[in-house]
Amino acid sequence: MGQLEVADRNVAAGAKKFSPAYVPPLQRTAGQPPPIAANGGLSYMSFERDGDAGTAAALEDALAQIADGEGQRVIDMIQNARPGPIETRWGPGFRGYDECLGHIRANGVAAPEGGLALPLPYTVYERPTYAVVPSNAVWRDPARADLA
Repeated sequence: MGQLEVADRNVAAGAKKFSPAYVPPLQRTAGQPPPIAANGGLSYMSFERDGDAGTAAALEDALAQIADGEGQRVIDMIQNARPGPIETRWGPGFRGYDECLGHIRANGVAAPEGGLALPLPYTVYERPTYAVVPSNAVWRDPARADLA
């Protein structure tokens, strides 16, 4: 099922009952490639059910991702790599900022005039990541005003 079909299905399902969350319609600029994000860029808010802000759908996807084991294989590859740069398909990778900076300095990496050669935070794990955040219901609950 395509992302626009998913969006239409969820909008139609949401029309049956009130959803406190505003979810803008999925839009893309003509000619642009599809997003690489989960659900083709469709917000988890569009999967909102009973005020959960889409958390149930995100948790389901996160647990499935954990179960497939790819993330653990990446962690194991990094932990078991020899000291120093880790070869990736994009070039050398590093476990941290200081290690990368040391490599830049030791190898005389230079940037073009006006540019900088510095560590940037990237990951070799090209999968969506998930974080559970409180539903927007907390903002409307007078009994939890201290939390809001």
